[in-house]
Amino acid sequence: MKGEYTIDIERPRADVFAFLSDQQNMQRVEPTLIGFGVLHETPEKVGSTFWLVYQENDRTTSMSGVVTAHEHPENLAIRLDHALFSYEAAYHLAEIDAHTTRLVFSSRERFKHVYKLIGVFAGRRLKAESQSTHQETFARIKDLIESERESEAPASTGE
Repeated sequence: MKGEYTIDIERPRADVFAFLSDQQNMQRVEPTLIGFGVLHETPEKVGSTFWLVYQENDRTTSMSGVVTAHEHPENLAIRLDHALFSYEAAYHLAEIDAHTTRLVFSSRERFKHVYKLIGVFAGRRLKAESQSTHQETFARIKDLIESERESEAPASTGE
């Protein structure tokens, strides 16, 4: 199952890249993320491995991941692995102007084993749910990044 989502953010591309690359921002963006950590970090970031734990309702899900692209300031990508599925996510940042970035997110989820039938029978419903989740997540990213700009504004000197 593939997905794509695009949003414009009123911040320079380097700021958006920095926000997305900072693992401390993950829990601010994903409210169901209850734990994460780095297993191994490489100097160039590509190949770094990590773990994530999500909780939704009464269900806890653990995943491992690897950074597959880290090209400042335009591309970030990860691959997540779970017993039932694998998930690839890529962020492409295009500079609209000096103060605006277009964030294009693309993802691909592949069910494993017998769970591939889920994709066959529930694909449309899952895709609609995924699109709704992306809309909420990227609205949150936009708000967080743009609000950081407001908090960084220089104080008035009163002159």
